[in-house]
Amino acid sequence: MRKKIFYSTFAGTFVLGSFFGFSTVETKEQPYSEAKTDAEANVMLDATKLIGHNELQQIVYEQVEGTIENLELNGQEQFEITVSQGNYIYDLTVDGVSGKVVSIDKQRVNSVQSISIEEAKKYVQTTIEKLDAIELALETVNGNPVQADLVEEKGDLIYLVVIEYGGHEYDVSVDAVSGVVLNVS
Repeated sequence: MRKKIFYSTFAGTFVLGSFFGFSTVETKEQPYSEAKTDAEANVMLDATKLIGHNELQQIVYEQVEGTIENLELNGQEQFEITVSQGNYIYDLTVDGVSGKVVSIDKQRVNSVQSISIEEAKKYVQTTIEKLDAIELALETVNGNPVQADLVEEKGDLIYLVVIEYGGHEYDVSVDAVSGVVLNVS
């Protein structure tokens, strides 16, 4: 008797749930699919008016020789193109229908970071690797290395190695040139 009541309750719940779920899905999908069809039609109409990829590329290269880095179509049927050439970046706006260049902006990019000769010598002097600094620190303090960073302190390059052991953290300073453990705190 219990099984009969259980199965009839389950079947009734399933039928009602399926009916309401199906009607909800049906009403939501129909307007969405119509809206999608209208949007697709507008895109198709707009796409037929726009200039092609090869024509756009030719227009850009007539203005600027370089590498096209980015190309976007904005909402006003205009292409926004970013072109890099040497130390310059050009932002072009081209009308998507007529192919007319609307604007060109040129910006200089500093691609080389300059450092002083003294700074360069410090980095060239580094003779030990990060793993070597960690091993040297572990010879001084047992535990698990958590972090190791190369920093500059008072003009010297030093690896700061953080080691966890017994619920405490220990900071070990290792000279990056000589490999000598300088300090444990």
